[in-house]
Amino acid sequence: MKQMLSIEFRNCINRREFKIVFLILFLISIAAYLIECFKYYGGNLSSIRSAYDACIVKSSYSLFIIQFEAFLAPILALPVYSDSYYTDCRCGVHKYIMTRTNMKTYIASKGIIIFTVTFFIFFIPLLINQLLAFIAFPLNGYDNIFGLPLYYLYYNKEYLFDFIRLQWPYLFNLIWMFFLSLFAGLFALLGYSMYFIFKKNRISVLIGLYMFFVLSELLLALLGFYRLSLLEYMFSTTRGYPLIMVLWVLVLLIPAISIIATKGVNDEPDISKK
Repeated sequence: MKQMLSIEFRNCINRREFKIVFLILFLISIAAYLIECFKYYGGNLSSIRSAYDACIVKSSYSLFIIQFEAFLAPILALPVYSDSYYTDCRCGVHKYIMTRTNMKTYIASKGIIIFTVTFFIFFIPLLINQLLAFIAFPLNGYDNIFGLPLYYLYYNKEYLFDFIRLQWPYLFNLIWMFFLSLFAGLFALLGYSMYFIFKKNRISVLIGLYMFFVLSELLLALLGFYRLSLLEYMFSTTRGYPLIMVLWVLVLLIPAISIIATKGVNDEPDISKK
């Protein structure tokens, strides 16, 4: 297993898709940081905000960027390595791999690397944005996104982790970086499992899963159930319920694990070169 994990990790980070997606996410974080700096450049620094408020996951000026990243998360997460089993079978590489290991180890190793690498490919650029904010902004600012004096900031139970925001603001930012990265990793894992069912081509799973995500978001919005929307639990302005967040994790995780455990380990690759 350890050797397979090492092989799959090297294969993943050497892929062109991995490098492109990481570059996109890195540029998104840099763009958000530059927007924050531009807003204060040459202005009155007596009202400058803290590095906490200037972070991409919390800022009001660049909030649209993290929302945009969350909306594109499924379509960015899947190309990283989710289709690797499909491409292995299409190129015939799986035949050589199977002479050195069993199907269970092969499939499990891919699943672990897909989730882990996708998680960190989202998390690291977000963390870099926060570290850059430490350079340009003070730890304790003189203003905040609410436009209120610091002593007047209050706890709002409707917002997830709002008590943590008041007590440990930088931990609050890390929590939301974690959850956006977690859902991206779960999308990648679910996409990986879908390739054991839909084997026509690479694009079908990518487009199908993303369209399902978009249509479900639109349906919930039209019905007025925005607090049940998955997108609402992918960035820090969420008014929602912890239980719904846990349910979304299970909705993505359980089908993925079930398909991999049943279809994946018993799969007989028959993908033809079309």
